[in-house]
Amino acid sequence: MGLQTTGMIRPIVNYQANGTGWYSATAPLNFESATLLQAQGNENPFIQTLNNFGGGWSFIFNTDATIADQTFLIHTYEADAPSPPLSNFDAFLKGALSGSLVDALCVTDNDCVGTEFYFAYNATGDDPTRNMHWVQILYDNFAKPHSPIFEVDNLGATTPYYDSKGSANSAGFFDFPFMPRPSTSNFLDATLLLVTGPDTPGPVTIYGAVHWGWGNTPIPEPPTVILLGFGLALLSLLGARAAQGASGGTSGAAGSPLDARQAARSVAQHCGTVILPPRPAKP
Repeated sequence: MGLQTTGMIRPIVNYQANGTGWYSATAPLNFESATLLQAQGNENPFIQTLNNFGGGWSFIFNTDATIADQTFLIHTYEADAPSPPLSNFDAFLKGALSGSLVDALCVTDNDCVGTEFYFAYNATGDDPTRNMHWVQILYDNFAKPHSPIFEVDNLGATTPYYDSKGSANSAGFFDFPFMPRPSTSNFLDATLLLVTGPDTPGPVTIYGAVHWGWGNTPIPEPPTVILLGFGLALLSLLGARAAQGASGGTSGAAGSPLDARQAARSVAQHCGTVILPPRPAKP
């Protein structure tokens, strides 16, 4: 997509903020099939948020298609934070948003936490190519630290598609959420849907989803306390969510992308340890 990313798979980094130890960490990746999402329906608050989008848009599920292995090739999925060490903020320093507000807040001021996420879309088999789009639903506290919200992440577009204004297309998906408040706990919990649909209001077909996320939190005291898994927060509302895929390596060097369904477990095994607040049941 013409983006410069770090090409790193880095689930966790430690940093200091106001003399206190913190860590920034990505969430384990989960792949969710259209069959699972359809079965959850509006009990899944992400799907309910989408169904509330309105404006003549509706959402259905293609449960006959099977998303192939190697469809989502993870090139970059790394946690970022203030330096030192310098590697903590390499995405801010030389990443895809270089030259923007990132330079002032995150490089010059060294005052940001966040994550860089990029994967290539390698369509084969049943994977859609015609009229394909990305729809992303978020649960995050970026706007109000103490009042997290669900939202369709369409960047103000009239369509529900992330790719209407975001950095995504038929070649892949990129997102770079960050916040200039490293001494405050922030989190982002995202369900990214692979869909096909029209450019004007009408039915949108869901093929499957990649669930990803990020957060930062103080390091527990004493430092020998074992950090609980990010997955506990995900289980708090929906129960066990199916995570498909086999274990794979975690070498994220450029040119060695991970299959998202293999990365689902391999990243989880390497300290994806942010604990999100439980998602509230939606009315």
